[in-house]
Amino acid sequence: MSERPHAEAGISQQDVARYRANLQGEIDGAALYRARVEAEATPALRELYPRFAKTERRHGRLWRERLEAARARYEHPPRPPKPNQLWHLGKIVFNKAYWHTVPRGRV
Repeated sequence: MSERPHAEAGISQQDVARYRANLQGEIDGAALYRARVEAEATPALRELYPRFAKTERRHGRLWRERLEAARARYEHPPRPPKPNQLWHLGKIVFNKAYWHTVPRGRV
């Protein structure tokens, strides 16, 4: 068996790298949507974000299947969200908390 079994499956290293990046993006997106539920004040959005997270997880399964079909390795369990996404989430939470304390018409 080759050191790169994905090559035997007819899949390039670039494809495998893209599959891994896409998988991580789906994982990060699902985590972000789950976290946004906690920060969201609007009930309709609080109900919507878990559905978005479920869609991201479903997309993640697609990329895992492609990696498995390519016989390529990937981290399991996957890495947690990237710091830049957590920073973005923190910014959202801070903005919501801050703007709810400012009296209307004062800005």
